[in-house]
Amino acid sequence: MRGEKGGRFDVQLLVELISAEGNQTVEKSEEAIAIETSTSVLKIFKIPKDMPLGKYVIKATATYTDKGEAHTATALAQVRVQKPLIELLKPYLFKK
Repeated sequence: MRGEKGGRFDVQLLVELISAEGNQTVEKSEEAIAIETSTSVLKIFKIPKDMPLGKYVIKATATYTDKGEAHTATALAQVRVQKPLIELLKPYLFKK
């Protein structure tokens, strides 16, 4: 790890999928990444077929140390789990 006036930061990244109603973590991913100035990370969570429909929160927390001091950054995004569009349209598309 470096960090002072540029350089590389070693960051611990935790990404969680949390149910909005029950505030329970449904899925999570944790990894260490190295960041020079900035970075983008793409995470894919497989949604189980039996997962309840509704609102969920994606919470990303990055933790790193600079000059012996710990720092944390958090980002939140709200998502909705709903039936796939094709499931909703089936009765209209596949009439017998």
